[in-house]
Amino acid sequence: MHEHAVELNALAWAAGWLAAVLVLFAAGARRIRMTTLGFLQYLSPSITLLVATGLLGEAFTRTDGITFAFVWGALALVALDSQVTRLRARRAAQTL
Repeated sequence: MHEHAVELNALAWAAGWLAAVLVLFAAGARRIRMTTLGFLQYLSPSITLLVATGLLGEAFTRTDGITFAFVWGALALVALDSQVTRLRARRAAQTL
């Protein structure tokens, strides 16, 4: 019975920390641009992939590599478009 109480306390402690992290993430997400938030959303699965393949020995097939390249290639295009749009807006504001 004592071990069960310890496990339950550990679970409650972890849930509290997780809730705190989620609240802080939500507060931070309101303060940054949506494009930046979108980029950050890609980091978590990418880090998970690196840990799984690099540290845990998961298989990384050619199909996985192609998919990974397409996702990050699309993200690069979105980032490039965002930069071009920002530069055009800045130049337009300077000519006024």
